[in-house]
Amino acid sequence: MSLPTSVPSCRAPCRMVLLAVAVLLALPDLGVNGQFRSMVGRREYCGLVAYNTAEEMCCGEDIQPGTPEMGFACCEKKSYYSRSEICCGGQVRAGSEAFGYNCCEFNSYNIATESCCQGKVTSGSEATGFACCGATTYRTATEMCCIDRIQPKIEGKNKCCGIESYNDKTHGCCDGVNVFSVYERESGMCCSGHIASGPEWTHACCGIHSYPTAENSKLCCVNEVVGGDRLLGDECCGISVYNKHDKSCCMGHIMGGSATTGHACCGPETIDLAVESCCGNRTRYKGIDEQCCNGNVAQGSMMEFACCGQMSYEIASDQMCCGNVVIMGGPGFMCCGNSAFHPSIHSCCQGQVLPGPNRPCMRLRQPPRNKIRQVFQRRG
Repeated sequence: MSLPTSVPSCRAPCRMVLLAVAVLLALPDLGVNGQFRSMVGRREYCGLVAYNTAEEMCCGEDIQPGTPEMGFACCEKKSYYSRSEICCGGQVRAGSEAFGYNCCEFNSYNIATESCCQGKVTSGSEATGFACCGATTYRTATEMCCIDRIQPKIEGKNKCCGIESYNDKTHGCCDGVNVFSVYERESGMCCSGHIASGPEWTHACCGIHSYPTAENSKLCCVNEVVGGDRLLGDECCGISVYNKHDKSCCMGHIMGGSATTGHACCGPETIDLAVESCCGNRTRYKGIDEQCCNGNVAQGSMMEFACCGQMSYEIASDQMCCGNVVIMGGPGFMCCGNSAFHPSIHSCCQGQVLPGPNRPCMRLRQPPRNKIRQVFQRRG
């Protein structure tokens, strides 16, 4: 390489720099450990060091032998022959993906004959009838895996119950709080994670207990088995038993009287429907001189009084109901919102009573906002 004899605006120091660059470009490249590299192929840089792309490659700013065209690849800062090796977690291991190898964390394994179970290479594969059970393998034809425990498939045991195996045709699995228990279906059943006596086809669960469904002497009241005869009309009221033919369960309280005797619940009490009624399912009243107005007991019978909201007013009086409010009116009066007016002397406009009959209802037009702003600006 020749140095230009003259460089515009370049004095002696500048020429020295150019001369040094020319010398470095003319010399062979200085490689690792002070060795010189011959640049036969195309030159590229790996960090600050040049390397020959025809024979070398750059792996993590380290120059390594081999090229992709030769079948090499990088494994972090090392090169490896990808046709017979594999990179597993930054480590070069024997085997190639092309020949059925895969990684198991930092190791390689043959997927045709081995398995990777919880990061460990074990013998046996899915193709040879094996599967993982925890960190090891088991033969699926003769064994089963129950929570990382290998159990033999014997005597028809085909399902897992915790770490045990069982026959689901003759036994059941009771799944409690982190506790699994096997029970015989002929003599037991699972009730809320606990094994109770009696088979499922003749018993029913009541909390963690069981009781015979064929017998009529037992009831389940709030997960507790109590005595009672369903055929005679016994029922639950909370954790207590009552007979529905002569008593009632009102808000968890057993009260005298039932539908059979003409009674009904009104809140926590019973009422005699022949002489009383219930208002809002909480207040009892007599229909002779009271009535229920929107859940509130008001005075007056329905024959003489009418409801106005939660109040009542006498129909034959000058009172009237306007907007659920009782106000004074009279013959010929009408409602205007919550007020009363007589059309012969007043007018109603948008819920407001105006003096004078038959007045046209005109809406006041609001001036535009920009007009109001201009008025305030002028006043300011």
